[in-house]
Amino acid sequence: MTNYQITDTRTPIIIVVGPATSGKSMIMVRIGKYLHTQGYKIDPDYSYLNTAKYVEDCNKFMECVNSNNAMPGSVTDLLIQIKDASGTKVAQYLEAPGEVYFNPANPAAQPPQYLQQICSGNVPNKKVFIYLLDFDSSVEIHRSFRSDSEMRGKYADRLINVFMPLAQPKDKFILLYNKLDKTSYGTTHKIINKPGAELEARQNYAHVFNSLKKKILGGFITYDDFKFMVFSTGSYSDDVDDEGNPIQHYNISADIYPQLLWKEIIRKL
Repeated sequence: MTNYQITDTRTPIIIVVGPATSGKSMIMVRIGKYLHTQGYKIDPDYSYLNTAKYVEDCNKFMECVNSNNAMPGSVTDLLIQIKDASGTKVAQYLEAPGEVYFNPANPAAQPPQYLQQICSGNVPNKKVFIYLLDFDSSVEIHRSFRSDSEMRGKYADRLINVFMPLAQPKDKFILLYNKLDKTSYGTTHKIINKPGAELEARQNYAHVFNSLKKKILGGFITYDDFKFMVFSTGSYSDDVDDEGNPIQHYNISADIYPQLLWKEIIRKL
């Protein structure tokens, strides 16, 4: 029987929510590469899932962190432990298949029970939810969330109606515009126009932004209960390994991207 276990119920959990091909795994790979240069230690939690594939996925993740290869799309579940230079655990990073967050073929499907339990108060750890504001991931061939406003709306509805209600009062939120290098707002080397990216995100995901507003003093004051961030993991080139299997070489983005995102995550832990 498949058994998901969060054995550490105190250290905060970072949960990146986004559809398949949105870059969740490579965001963690890029953060992991950056954190290694800052003295942190990145280790898979092999107790999280009792399957041979999970062990294989963990090993593939570590191989990507320590090489120039991109994460293969076959990697599904991960729980990563992040420790500082003194060995103190500061965060856990959860990866789940994009299809359980949003499946274009069945947008109304309920998330699996294990994920609902982790995202809710049943697992008592504080969570930092990173909701990906998806534009350039593929819905299907020749279609993306940028070009398909109907699917973009269904994804927004799922964030609002399925995942946001699972959050607890102590949890924190980041809205992340990934793949900035695919736009005029940035490249893999630098952020060019963050305000422009935020304006586009607010226009296309207005309900998501509005759902994360808080009111105080009887509604007289409204503020954003989130931080908007931008990100690029880097660039990719297709190749084959020594046995002829297709692989992707990975050229990392500038450190400014993981540096700013990690700084905000630490602030919210």
